[in-house]
Amino acid sequence: MGELKDPKLLVKMLGNDINLRILAILSLKDCYTREIALILGKDETDISRRLRRLEEAGLVKGEWRRIGDKNVRVYSLSSSEVRIEFRSGNIRVYRGSPTSCNIDVLSIYTPPRYGELVGRSRELSLLESSRKPIIHVWGLPGSGKTHLVARHVGENTIWINIEPNDTLNSVLWKIGFHMNGLGYNTLTLNDLSPWVLSRILSRSGFNLVIDDMHNAGKDLASYIVKLAHVAEGPRIYIISSKRVRRLPYWKGKVLEINLKGLNKGEFVELARDLGLMNSRGYTLDELYNDTLGLPGIVKAIASRVWSGEDLQRAVDEALKSYTDMLAGMLSEKHLEVLGYLSLARGPIAVDTICKVCSECRRLIEDLTDTGLMFMDGDAVSLAGFHKYLRTYSGDVARIGRVLASSTIPRERILGLKLLSNKCQVSEIMELVKDGLCNAREWPLHDAESYLESLRNTLSCRGNAAEWSVMRLERTILEFVQGSIEPRVFYDRLTNALHASPGGSRCTLLYYICHMREARPCNISLQGVEAILGDDTAILILEALFDSTLTLGLGSAEPYIDKLRIGANRRGDTCSLILARSWEAMKYRLKGVYAYSWKAASTALEEAAEAGCSDALLMASAQLIYLETLEGKALRGIEEYGGMLEKLPSKVFRSHSISYTTALANAYVQAGMDGMAKRIVEKASVCRSGWLHPDCITYNRIDLQRDI
Repeated sequence: MGELKDPKLLVKMLGNDINLRILAILSLKDCYTREIALILGKDETDISRRLRRLEEAGLVKGEWRRIGDKNVRVYSLSSSEVRIEFRSGNIRVYRGSPTSCNIDVLSIYTPPRYGELVGRSRELSLLESSRKPIIHVWGLPGSGKTHLVARHVGENTIWINIEPNDTLNSVLWKIGFHMNGLGYNTLTLNDLSPWVLSRILSRSGFNLVIDDMHNAGKDLASYIVKLAHVAEGPRIYIISSKRVRRLPYWKGKVLEINLKGLNKGEFVELARDLGLMNSRGYTLDELYNDTLGLPGIVKAIASRVWSGEDLQRAVDEALKSYTDMLAGMLSEKHLEVLGYLSLARGPIAVDTICKVCSECRRLIEDLTDTGLMFMDGDAVSLAGFHKYLRTYSGDVARIGRVLASSTIPRERILGLKLLSNKCQVSEIMELVKDGLCNAREWPLHDAESYLESLRNTLSCRGNAAEWSVMRLERTILEFVQGSIEPRVFYDRLTNALHASPGGSRCTLLYYICHMREARPCNISLQGVEAILGDDTAILILEALFDSTLTLGLGSAEPYIDKLRIGANRRGDTCSLILARSWEAMKYRLKGVYAYSWKAASTALEEAAEAGCSDALLMASAQLIYLETLEGKALRGIEEYGGMLEKLPSKVFRSHSISYTTALANAYVQAGMDGMAKRIVEKASVCRSGWLHPDCITYNRIDLQRDI
């Protein structure tokens, strides 16, 4: 009948219900993998794996046969008879007479044997020093969880591997099978309650290892959790690819070890041991980042390299195989979330993800428990494997639209990039019009990505007006980045001013008046009207006024009248109130404080009633200045400080600068230079004076102090 290959493996395989069903089917006829999977209603991959293990145990044999136009591996029983005879302390296994073998029962479920463990000194130290009865080791597949625990536990250990289709009874059968050798041969499955098993383990001094806990069904998982709650000692080790949340953490009974990849030093040591140190075409840093330092993946790559594969191909194939394995453990909804995160290559707000998938918070909690993603404040990030998980991202344009509507700059730019890859020109135009073309600052969060998206979109189909706006946006951004000279910028500007929509022209003038390279602003009001017309000219008057104010009140004063006239023409209440705030500034600068007080106080009251944030901020700034001029800087700070944080909506950049400057000046005059310095330091992250709403400079404060 042939040699009995591995009697221990044979006994383990016979302890599983699905394996017994496979053997029953093969006793009737020879079958190939897909036939058995269809009969049992199981996954073909799972059945294939089981057949290989049954073949290793010597229970079945496979051979390649030609069926139709394909070569398939057909399996049959290698023996029609397997008998197990139980005795005290050991069993005798027969696989057809006269082949037999004695097996020591206590050796069947012992820890697996591994080679040298690289690194993990911190984790081994935790295991050695802890006195807690429950040890929970979890992490991504390939992190070395089983290897770590196997290196730590002693011989007095019952090691149970939970297979995907194991039931509570089948696992209890395995445990009871081991107990038979310890003298508990009268136990039935009903006897092995969590409380009874806990007492038996305590008396016998044996540790229990539950490996692959993530495969446990509801009843089995509930039993293991109950066992953990009642256990006092010896230890129960629970190994899983995801965190088990229901363990008694709050009782102080659980040592939890989230096993991640090796650190850089340990990784280099492993790579050297595996002969990957001198491989060409891939740096160790790249290899470390792509594999997350997971030793299981590194060993799989090394195995492919040893068989003659190029390192680049070995990495690609190993990672693809690994992510395919991960995909087999997760639902379609879980994979969709991972796919969306793989597109981002960085954090995405939980609220954003929840706009594109249902049950997202539960899904995120599940995936966080596997270590595939991690929380970063109110955002989530993918741990790695971005390239290989993108195929699960579903509708890319859909996530692009959701990201594009986000208030978070990074997400908005990412949405633009995804939409540009899909040539969604009309949706991209909405973003571009809200970008630099309207004096917004969010595109500068990641200027390179923003510029790349513009270039991608310009290769799509669109109309002349859309292309004109995008070329204009690209020109502004390239000038901001310093990639084109001012002369080139002005040449392009001349053409763009007459070809672009009014809003874009306004922005060009805004930048001409605010960028260092273009100062001072030398565009006359008549020139503005000629280019823009009355309706659109009003949109840039604030920027022009703020810029010309530094050149003297005489240059700025005409814009106050122009704003009032334009606001009246358009029926713009907030612009009228804002003009009153500027009127207060004009009187203050002329030294007519009574009129300034009246204008600023009226503007503040009207702005608060109308909900005009810009006017409210500017009126508050004038009142702070007036209080300071009267030697009551502290009162000005108490009455009107903190206004910027209290406003319900965003304000125009130049107004926030004016307000912040007024407040810093009040602190200086009150002798609180430290507070003034903090405001300046907070705002000086962009010292060019225009990139950030709170950007101010010492020169600006000194100017106001002199006034």
